[in-house]
Amino acid sequence: MALDLSSTATSLINSLGNKTYITIARKSGGVFDPVAGTITGDIITQLAASGVVTKVDSKLVDGTRIKSTDKMVILDNAVTPVYTDLLTFNDVNHTIVQINEVNHAGVVQLFKVVCRD
Repeated sequence: MALDLSSTATSLINSLGNKTYITIARKSGGVFDPVAGTITGDIITQLAASGVVTKVDSKLVDGTRIKSTDKMVILDNAVTPVYTDLLTFNDVNHTIVQINEVNHAGVVQLFKVVCRD
């Protein structure tokens, strides 16, 4: 039986003082327009997420893939982030650079997401 600590992780995220309201903007749908060479008719869905925003650990910074100005967002497992999502917090859109799931015995407890303005 897998140990599911995701509700404990969510409780901790919600009880921390620097909890931030985060929205995840996810594109879906859309049709390729061969004349314009673009995708039109995208549907953008806004998903609410609970998370904590902090600095990126200096051990992760390599200056290319992960920069010292990037932010680490610890999200609960209510929404699974994907690289095409935009995270919005503090009225700024952030692109996702890296997604790591904390997965114990086959159950995702939370996500550690590195993002950039």
